[in-house]
Amino acid sequence: MLRLICILGVVSVLGAGVCRGNNIEPEAAGEITHDLVGQLFEAAENGTVEDVRALIKLGVDLNARNENTVTPLMVAASVNPDPAVCRVLVEGGAELNSKSENGGLTALMLAAQINPVQAVIRELVVLGANVNTASDDGLTALIIAGGYDLNPELIEFLIESGADIHARTGNGMSALMLAAARNQRPGVLQALLDAGADVNLTLPDGRNAVYLAAAENTVTDVLGVLLNAGGDVHARSDGTWTPLMAAAAHMREPRAIELLLEAGADVNATKDGGATALMLAATSNSNWLVAEALINGGANVEMQDESGITALMYGAIGGNTDIIVYILIDASAEIDARSANGSTALMFAVERDTNGTRYVKSLLQFGADVNAQRTDGMTPLMIAGALCDDPEITAALLEGGADVHAKTDDGITALMHAGRTSKSPDVIRLLVDAGSDVHMRNEQGVTILMLAALRNQEASVITALILAGADASENHKDGSTLLMFAARYNSNPEVVKVIINAGIDVNELGPGGSTALMMAVMKSSSPEVVAALLDAGADPNLKEADGLTALDYAKFNDAFRESDVYQRLKEVTDD
Repeated sequence: MLRLICILGVVSVLGAGVCRGNNIEPEAAGEITHDLVGQLFEAAENGTVEDVRALIKLGVDLNARNENTVTPLMVAASVNPDPAVCRVLVEGGAELNSKSENGGLTALMLAAQINPVQAVIRELVVLGANVNTASDDGLTALIIAGGYDLNPELIEFLIESGADIHARTGNGMSALMLAAARNQRPGVLQALLDAGADVNLTLPDGRNAVYLAAAENTVTDVLGVLLNAGGDVHARSDGTWTPLMAAAAHMREPRAIELLLEAGADVNATKDGGATALMLAATSNSNWLVAEALINGGANVEMQDESGITALMYGAIGGNTDIIVYILIDASAEIDARSANGSTALMFAVERDTNGTRYVKSLLQFGADVNAQRTDGMTPLMIAGALCDDPEITAALLEGGADVHAKTDDGITALMHAGRTSKSPDVIRLLVDAGSDVHMRNEQGVTILMLAALRNQEASVITALILAGADASENHKDGSTLLMFAARYNSNPEVVKVIINAGIDVNELGPGGSTALMMAVMKSSSPEVVAALLDAGADPNLKEADGLTALDYAKFNDAFRESDVYQRLKEVTDD
């Protein structure tokens, strides 16, 4: 492309329109004009005053906009370290207070947000930039400066230049609030406060600067500045969370907790649902020193939320660190306290599963009741079987004395729960090796294998049960076979194959002369299950008591009739 000016090189013979010896052709005028604008944006970004002046002499449009809808002045204000570049652009005719089409930001706002050279901001103000112009969402240069870690002197300069200390964005955010949430320089907040910023302004949801600092800022001294200025420690977000709760959940520094308590925060205040700051720290904060600071400040370790859940239980649910167990137990927390449904901390730890092993072991070490039962009869071992695929947790419970023979009110054991939902054959093997009865039936006469065939999609679990001695040939009391349970309710064809490979007759008759193939075509959500039965020799021409074949039953399953397997069934069924 023809280059008229080399921004980073030597400008030569500008008046004659020659650069590096290239003559300008008339038909290239449009291209040249476009190229000049591009060069102006380059110069604004990282060029010199001389580069910009050379382009101005050529009559380039100083208010052109790029694909981001910003002008050269906005680019210079954002990233060019030389404030003189902004001055040359403005003196050449660049509109100082124009806004970007995307967001309504001015050059001054962009400088406050992005440019680390604060002399650029000062230069723009001296040139006449309006310090109180607001963006589309209500941001002013001062609000932006408050949030973007600029120094206190610049804040003071903007205020002295007429910036409105009380301006707020469309959602109610003031410069002090944004500084409280984001700025890591306490001096910036002090400068805003010294200029008259209201420390107790609140957002529509009730949060004030103290709350924002506690919830979002990692510098404890920022919180200290606000508290020293009389910041309200009792402000609540939507009437629920307090600053102390926010700090307990999010702040890593225990000093923040101490500052809030020294300022009068209620350590045992509750949010909606009844949770306290200690409960939130136990479940959400990985620094156990925060929980310790709350306890030292008078937090009640025995308090329960509206569901009866204690801080120890919250710790089990969150499982950020097992040290929280030691902290709470040392503070006399009841290890076997019960929630409203009878759950203990150990049950919650087991239910959490992921990374819960250390928490489970810690609770067992302190004497948690390994055989406690919920109101529905579930024990920690049953919960592990039903919800946890980590064999380490099951092993820890068994080592702690868990009773494999315990049953729920409806006769379900831990092995039954595991057979029904566990994805781990190792969990099955651990329970069997500990003495679980693989032949047990529930009160409805359903065996463990039947429960697994009904719901478990893991063929390896079915295999583990069969290898452990579960009898695949046992039928339900109504005559239904194990294969019928799998064919009717399980969508994994591999489960069907495992059962057939155990020596089960694929054509064994069940209630009313029904077969597994009939069950599959009528109810199964997986045509592949039907295909597996046909591959194993299922007879499509067998008829039940009313004379119906599997093909007749297929009319009850619209989804199956749309599959290729349905066509296969039609082809192998006698007319």
